[in-house]
Amino acid sequence: MRIWRPSVLTAHVVGAVIQQFLGMAVLIGVALAMGFRPNATAAEWIAAAGLLTCSSWPSPGCRSPST
Repeated sequence: MRIWRPSVLTAHVVGAVIQQFLGMAVLIGVALAMGFRPNATAAEWIAAAGLLTCSSWPSPGCRSPST
């Protein structure tokens, strides 16, 4: 059965983004449970989540050398 060639890569990227957002949600939930009280607006929270998601992915130049 034929599949669209980039479908595996697309699924991997989407899965990584979902995993990243779930991890951030757990981290924020634990911080709130421990008493952290943020003063940020909703737009600032969205910007921070986007920045953390983009910065957590390794760039092509940061790959470990293959052996």
